[in-house]
Amino acid sequence: MMGEVYGEPGFRTEKTELKTMPRISGVVRVPPEWLVPRDTERKKEEKDMSIVHTEITLVNLRDKAKASDDLIPEAEIRQVTVNALVDTGAWTLVINEKVREKLGLRVEEATEATLAGGGKAACGKTEAVEVRWQDRKTTCDAVVLPGEDEILLGALPLEGMDLTVNPLRQEVVGAHGDTVRIVIK
Repeated sequence: MMGEVYGEPGFRTEKTELKTMPRISGVVRVPPEWLVPRDTERKKEEKDMSIVHTEITLVNLRDKAKASDDLIPEAEIRQVTVNALVDTGAWTLVINEKVREKLGLRVEEATEATLAGGGKAACGKTEAVEVRWQDRKTTCDAVVLPGEDEILLGALPLEGMDLTVNPLRQEVVGAHGDTVRIVIK
């Protein structure tokens, strides 16, 4: 028995040699063993999606300024190194309450964030924090998402450090190699 590529809901074909199959009224007929349920295709795509983590260090800029003014010793600058999920769909750096407390960051405003699934969440936006990756650094505000375990490294800090994601090697790399390029226009 032959199955239809078009008109048989919930299935698609894996084979490409369709030109050798007979056409009847514009419908290509293929053997049923060529047909794969669409949800199988979706699961395969989900497995192929790259999930990239990278180590970053977050530094309290207020402490850093105090140390440069000799108000505190450099050893007292609060910083934390974390393994962050690289999320190019996230706007900025997303931290949890535990990391905010370790860094001693002040929440400057309450706001609402749109989550990846489309839902909304109440969160706080902190004062600027320094983000370091290897020999690169940038500053940005952090969003504090209550109840979140994972730290997200979003688009703004990635751009600020001239970084991109290599999905094949599943790693963060310099967008222009080892040279940081600042593009103004």
